[in-house]
Amino acid sequence: MASIIPHKDAWMRARDRYVEDLSREEKALYEAASPESIFYDASAAEKARTSSSTSLKIADKLQPTIVAIEQYAKSTWKTFEQEFGKVIDGFRVHVKNVDKEVNMSHMIEASDSRALIRAQQSALERAKKEDAHRRMIAAIPSVDNYAQHKKLQKLRKQGTGTWILHQDVYQEWYNANRSSRICCF
Repeated sequence: MASIIPHKDAWMRARDRYVEDLSREEKALYEAASPESIFYDASAAEKARTSSSTSLKIADKLQPTIVAIEQYAKSTWKTFEQEFGKVIDGFRVHVKNVDKEVNMSHMIEASDSRALIRAQQSALERAKKEDAHRRMIAAIPSVDNYAQHKKLQKLRKQGTGTWILHQDVYQEWYNANRSSRICCF
């Protein structure tokens, strides 16, 4: 089935929708509108505004006074800059010096902080070593070895282990002029 609405350009349809809601006077203005007429109407409105504007008339009357104040301010400011320029330059030098001092202070604080961290790490390492040493000492049995040796010596049978003293390997080791080890197995 074909569409009943005739095909129109989209711009024409949008224009038609806009125009249908306008009043008669607005439609007449819309139809008569052209770039030249819009420019003419805007120019006429501007002339009417400027001729009837009280604030513009006052601004025109105040213009020479405003110019004089601006010139006075410029000349006064030059005098101010000349007078206080050296003071401001000195202040800038002081600001730079304070910045240098602040940076130096930060570097010193950072150095002190690093030294403190190194000292704390060193103390922690020492504490760990001391703790490990204490644990090793604690792991060694606190047996009286001399008393244990004497007790076992009494239990020993006469002649036990004397066979090793007659071995050639033992005799060579025992009579050697240098320090060495002997291995028994």
